[in-house]
Amino acid sequence: MRAFYDYRRETLNRSRPNAGHFVIARLEESVSNVVVVTQNVDGLHEGAGSSSVFPLHGRIMEDRCHAGCAGVYPAGLHRTICPVCGAGSMRPNVVWFGEALDEEVLLRASAAVLACDLFFSIGTSGLVYPAAGFVGLAMQRGIPVIEINPEETPFSEKADVVIRLPAAEALPRICDAL
Repeated sequence: MRAFYDYRRETLNRSRPNAGHFVIARLEESVSNVVVVTQNVDGLHEGAGSSSVFPLHGRIMEDRCHAGCAGVYPAGLHRTICPVCGAGSMRPNVVWFGEALDEEVLLRASAAVLACDLFFSIGTSGLVYPAAGFVGLAMQRGIPVIEINPEETPFSEKADVVIRLPAAEALPRICDAL
């Protein structure tokens, strides 16, 4: 399993944020309280400059001590021993199937949704919970929802605005129009 994540990290080291990531980061300069809640583990939002990111499924470029101290550290290729407590239980800091999300990240993301004035659902299938529940929560609270996705989702019919483009195409156009 470690080889799989090391390969993913090596691939990610060659990846760069796309135009959509950069537009979201730029919005922080002109709009107060831009918050990104993401299911992605790649860190590309932070790489584009976003400062308020809640990665629901963790960060692949970090390692976590699964026993011992439970600390989180920058990823080290092939590292299995915790640099602090010495436990042989290092693993990628990502949520695996069947594991619970980080409670603090989930609570902070929920609070951000409850406090928002406008909700963008971007590039998600709307099928993976609890993240998909944020769209429904925004809709229940009467918060306008803009869906940006080339594919239809379970929320498409109820969204206030639906844009059938990839984020890297739609977001720059929206930003230019503003």
